[in-house]
Amino acid sequence: MKDNIKKNVMINILRQMSATGIGFEDLKNEMAQNPELLLQKFDLLCLVNGVPKRLSFDKGCEMNPIGIFPFAGNWYLELAQEEGKLRHHVDEKRLPDRDIWLEVYKLQDALNAQLLAMGQSPLEGNYFARGGRLNWVITFNGNRVAMPEDSVSSATVANVRYCGML
Repeated sequence: MKDNIKKNVMINILRQMSATGIGFEDLKNEMAQNPELLLQKFDLLCLVNGVPKRLSFDKGCEMNPIGIFPFAGNWYLELAQEEGKLRHHVDEKRLPDRDIWLEVYKLQDALNAQLLAMGQSPLEGNYFARGGRLNWVITFNGNRVAMPEDSVSSATVANVRYCGML
């Protein structure tokens, strides 16, 4: 019974969106401008009196966050993003490994909505990943089926997001 009600509400919303010319990109932009509409809020890493602290999104977004916790554990992804780097210019030990990126990839819509709401760069494009002795690059391209990844030449340019543990 609840599934039918939910489906009917969704159909009505989609009809209204179609009739008024509202698209999914419009919804995403509106959520970015109104963080209270976020479907999921992740904890943030902030420096409080020089000490790294894990805070809720609502508290942390006002305190110049430096990282985001996509998962329940102590692993965080830094908000700072370096673009267009060569592999030999990155700190390999601080890169997320391929398995972590795979889990982040599954949450990309919710993460990107929150990143945009904070005025941070969303996860888009190619990123370096750790993974043995190969030069792994993963790609955030909106695909929800499988995370594109490949071992590439050391001359490949990609973005960098570092990670850490609190």
